[in-house]
Amino acid sequence: MGIKERLTAEPAQYPRSLCRVCKIMSELPADDREFLNENFAKASDDKTRYSDSKVADILTEEGFPVGLQSVSRHRRGQCGSR
Repeated sequence: MGIKERLTAEPAQYPRSLCRVCKIMSELPADDREFLNENFAKASDDKTRYSDSKVADILTEEGFPVGLQSVSRHRRGQCGSR
């Protein structure tokens, strides 16, 4: 059996746990959570969108250590919990 057949024969069903950003979002006040969700939804060419790097830096400075890659995966919806 080839790779394609093996991967598509039985879709992986792994329990999903919250990504770091999802965990942080659950701890934030509603207004901060709403602001970040709006920012994550903005198109990459939107001049009012804050970069993933800036979001990671600010969250870390506010006591929620998170890396750039975690924020980027979360924004793309590839974090495993959205």
